[in-house]
Amino acid sequence: MNVVDISKWRQGVLFSSPEISVVWNVLSEGESPGIITKSRKPRPGEKFVLISQTCDIKAKKEDEPYIEALLCTKEKNRNYLARLIVTVPGNL
Repeated sequence: MNVVDISKWRQGVLFSSPEISVVWNVLSEGESPGIITKSRKPRPGEKFVLISQTCDIKAKKEDEPYIEALLCTKEKNRNYLARLIVTVPGNL
């Protein structure tokens, strides 16, 4: 995985990275319900928007080891934000 310099990033920045997996949980159905973790790579045209606070993004990796982002896509001149939250290691 390539190292990404996030030192100039702030809340609200859009970025793309085909190397980051989107991860989410769903409830399983059937005899033994539970939580299943699913993941996928971003699709063409999808971008991430940083939702972590800027102070957390700029904090030391030891203090804030992860930043959070939402996966989004633009369709028909409108932005639709997916309801998937991805946790991104502080130093990619």
